[in-house]
Amino acid sequence: MSVESPIATDAERDAGEASDGAAPGRTPPLTTSLFVVTSLLGSFLLFAVQPMVAKMLLPSLGGTSSVWNTAMVFFQVTLVCGYALAHLGFRTMTLRTQRVVHAGLLAVPLVALPVALPGGWVPPTTGSPAGWTLAVLAVAVGAPFLALATCSPTLQQWFATARATHRRDPYFLYAAGNVGSLAALLAYPVVIEANFSLATQARAFTIAYLALIVLTFVCSRLPVAPHATLTRSPMTSAEGPPSEVAPNWPRRIRWMWWAAVPSSLLLGVTRHITTDVMSAPMLWVAPLSLYLVSYIAVFGPKPERVTSMAGRALRPAAVVLVALLFGNIGSSSLTFTLTLHLGTFFLAALVGHGRLALDRPDSRHLTEFYLFMSIGGAIGGAITTLLAPLVFPTVLEYPLAIGAVLTMIPAWRAYDPARVEGLVGRFDRRAILGAVGITIAALVALNAVGTSKSEADALLVVAAAGAAAYLLARTPTGFALALGTMAIVSVAPSPGTLTTQRSFFGVTSVARDADGVNYLISGGTVHGQQATEATDPDRPLTYYHPDGPVGRLMSDARMAGPTDVAVVGLGAGSLAGYGASGDNFDFYEIDPTVIGIATDSSYFTFVNDSPADVEIIAGDGRLGLSRSEARYDVVVLDAFSSDAIPLHLLTSEAFGTYERRLHDHGVLAVHISNRFFELEPLISRLADENGLVGVVGNHKPTEAQFDDGDLAQDWVFLARDRADLSSFSGGDDFHALVTDDDGPLWTDDSSDLLSALRGF
Repeated sequence: MSVESPIATDAERDAGEASDGAAPGRTPPLTTSLFVVTSLLGSFLLFAVQPMVAKMLLPSLGGTSSVWNTAMVFFQVTLVCGYALAHLGFRTMTLRTQRVVHAGLLAVPLVALPVALPGGWVPPTTGSPAGWTLAVLAVAVGAPFLALATCSPTLQQWFATARATHRRDPYFLYAAGNVGSLAALLAYPVVIEANFSLATQARAFTIAYLALIVLTFVCSRLPVAPHATLTRSPMTSAEGPPSEVAPNWPRRIRWMWWAAVPSSLLLGVTRHITTDVMSAPMLWVAPLSLYLVSYIAVFGPKPERVTSMAGRALRPAAVVLVALLFGNIGSSSLTFTLTLHLGTFFLAALVGHGRLALDRPDSRHLTEFYLFMSIGGAIGGAITTLLAPLVFPTVLEYPLAIGAVLTMIPAWRAYDPARVEGLVGRFDRRAILGAVGITIAALVALNAVGTSKSEADALLVVAAAGAAAYLLARTPTGFALALGTMAIVSVAPSPGTLTTQRSFFGVTSVARDADGVNYLISGGTVHGQQATEATDPDRPLTYYHPDGPVGRLMSDARMAGPTDVAVVGLGAGSLAGYGASGDNFDFYEIDPTVIGIATDSSYFTFVNDSPADVEIIAGDGRLGLSRSEARYDVVVLDAFSSDAIPLHLLTSEAFGTYERRLHDHGVLAVHISNRFFELEPLISRLADENGLVGVVGNHKPTEAQFDDGDLAQDWVFLARDRADLSSFSGGDDFHALVTDDDGPLWTDDSSDLLSALRGF
């Protein structure tokens, strides 16, 4: 039996507003389409404003991951607040009152548009800028984002009272909203950022926001169904209806759990594939797109079928993924590795979100459902983004999330919402102990015979764990523990690892090979090395080898006497190896973990052994140089070798800062070696805009040089006068930097990452 809400009473009074004379239950023209379009636009704006305002912060705070992390927390918490407001409104207001309140909520942010950072706000020079960042975001975008966050549940509640054929099951509008979010995700880097400045984006956002207000107003004035009530969502008899019991706390906790785990897994798999599998630009778009597609799929017409099929496919996929993680099987095939990680994640997201869709409540509890779902998503994101770097020394949250999502796989039998088995399914102590015991026994046996962690080891262990897991297919906990244990073991440090440390900027480790060479590794990229047992251990290697372009540059600079050098990016501190008595070396490094490792003589001695006066300035390089009054003979920019190109370091305004820090005859050295980005045309435009000329050094070491630690590398040297670069005019390694008028020009207001992408 349906239980009427305050909306139903008001709906009866509003029933006479209909002017088209449509019979009850008949759909007035375009009603459903109007709600779909409005949901699409609202979700598009909600998703598009996030990268837009975060990009506005870069010149003030730099490109630290903590800036993005803080912004993410702000948006997730504000989303929860928006859902809470929508829930409170429908719990306490009649439909007519709620329409007025929502109209006012949408109108208030107009005073804060177009979106812009508040003038005169300066970030703190000491301490964490997190509080300042949250305050700026609240002032700049808090009001419009909060209003947008209320739109999705509000529109669905209105649709539930409208004269529409599908009004009793408004959840399909949530799927439509996720289509809008997906469109914004794909459109921002490809279309919006590539073609419009931040100022133009802000104006376009204002226009679209006004259009949303108009569409929402029209939706609010559509005729409601006579005697409309908010009732349970009808589903096909094959799937069975959602429970009509009012949500209790165990059920609310399940909603949060089912939302938190996929959210955590999203960030975990993104971090893993972008650091340990492939450092490719914009690779993060793929898992986030799949995350949104999973919501679209399970909130469609066949959630039970989608969830069941995903659960069945997830079992073997998880076994293969654990084998890959543990034994590095198939890592030579990039396509296979990425497909396996992303495919397993997509199946996991379908399972977690499918459990949500199958347990969605009656429409009268719709806003409460979204509120607790958003709380769960925020908790999952906060654990992975903020808590995990403080608690785990490595990326342990990824295998933990894999294990957690396996507990959600539905049982083989048909789904029965009236008999939900709780968070982890039926508890079978003997089965769990058996699975864990088999796994541990296999590990002990392998360790006893002294084998390394090879593919054969992985096959043996995973075969045992997989066999146990499939015997426990009806007990999700046993399956999760069997494979989860193996996944956790997979992130253990490899032989030869001296230390593994973690911060908000990622995982940094130091490894030593059999020849006594220490390597600084960030994610999967080597950022420095030192031959600790060589006769001259402080001799720079890799991109700073004496036979390379930087070696020649430092040799020329030292011939003129004591040298003042600034370096953006510390790494292992290799450049300090060129320091002599009387020289000054200032390193600007954003990651405190890297600073600690580079200054620990048990790992690297470049900094501590340098006869020069070495100072390390913690923080973003551009901001540090802008605050400094020092001038330098050489400024080295070495922050562009991976996919995470810090855009704010490559704008015209940034190069203006570097130029002001140079002595009259100083040289700006920019390291442009990169597998994915063609940076030379961009650097040529930036140099021309700031009155600089340059040469390009393309160095390819001989076999003997390579054996000595030299690497292939590309550098651009810039100066105010070409005479200051005359020593680099000869030889095969150097040629003049030619200004490319068709090359991209990035500014703080307009930068397009795709314009520098090779082959794009």
